[in-house]
Amino acid sequence: MNYESMSESELQRIANQGDLEAEYELAYRYMTSGDFNNALIWYKRIANNPNHPRHRYGVTGAAEILAATGNKQEAMSLLETVTDNPNAIVAKLALGMLYSEAGRIDEGIDLINYSIDKIIEIEGNDSYLKQIECYKIAIAYEGAQYFTKAITFYEKAIDRSDTSYESDRQLVSKATEAIEDCKRRREMLGDWGSKN
Repeated sequence: MNYESMSESELQRIANQGDLEAEYELAYRYMTSGDFNNALIWYKRIANNPNHPRHRYGVTGAAEILAATGNKQEAMSLLETVTDNPNAIVAKLALGMLYSEAGRIDEGIDLINYSIDKIIEIEGNDSYLKQIECYKIAIAYEGAQYFTKAITFYEKAIDRSDTSYESDRQLVSKATEAIEDCKRRREMLGDWGSKN
């Protein structure tokens, strides 16, 4: 079936009849359109079905929305349900970021480092890491006060951006500001990475 060409009402009809791929397409469509309330409903439906073929994506999608809306504890609890899955790399990275923000630095950094190693292993070489992956990794390290590593990954995100696109120009602008912020914070707070 070509889910992408279906209308929203068609997708809802077959999703409500138990079509699992239609559930995911609806969640994804709502997420990309900015309708986070409906996206959360469908991602949670997927996350609540451990046999769903897109279960870990449902968990990650729901957790991303929950964390962004201030429900970080619920997001962590949801992500913790998939940490035993070796393929849930993005979920582990997100959980590492949340742990770091919550002050659980050691647990957070362990998950962040594990995720980065796995991403590099899959990509073949860290030079192939996409700019958005580098940006997310940088945010994770910054949240854990590993400012030097954060700066390195912000710089990689900038290097891998194609500034002919508006979205990349925005990413470069944010990463550039973040680098300056990391430098200021490193001067004031020190670098957690140098304390180990």
